[in-house]
Amino acid sequence: MTNPMKWPMKRLPLEMSLRPGPSALVKVTDSTGKPVTSGTVSVWEGGGFSGAALSATGETRVRLVSKGLGKYRFRYTADPLDPALSVTTSAEIGESGAKPVELRLPEPLWMTGKVVNPETKEGVVGVSVSYYSPTGIGENPVSSAAISGQAGTFKIPVIAGSGTLGIAREIYGY
Repeated sequence: MTNPMKWPMKRLPLEMSLRPGPSALVKVTDSTGKPVTSGTVSVWEGGGFSGAALSATGETRVRLVSKGLGKYRFRYTADPLDPALSVTTSAEIGESGAKPVELRLPEPLWMTGKVVNPETKEGVVGVSVSYYSPTGIGENPVSSAAISGQAGTFKIPVIAGSGTLGIAREIYGY
């Protein structure tokens, strides 16, 4: 490759060594104890954030990015095209590879609905439907998301009690 700037470039020797940083094993199960195999797990604390996709065994290993070992918050988030409840928990992380952090999804109740254009009375496809309960499981909030299908219909998991339902659709050009 030629140097477009027309001045000499000096190459410095670069030496690098890599070592694994602290991480946590996270296991996600549904309300019956079966592994959840789709979605992601994220971890954050003190300004650091890391995430990883679940494996076919319902487990993943996430990097602890900010402070090494200590207390972290973990969150499971489902794909809105395959809706499931999303949950959060806190866990103290000791040595990497120790006991896994377990996230167990609560048993969902299913809310169905239809997003309708008020002018044409036709169903609206591709609308993002979200649910949030700040008092979900103990002190941890619960949420979920779904996308409306062909006729504008959606099916979204919720839990008993109060929560907020949101509906949004991005329209380009406005």
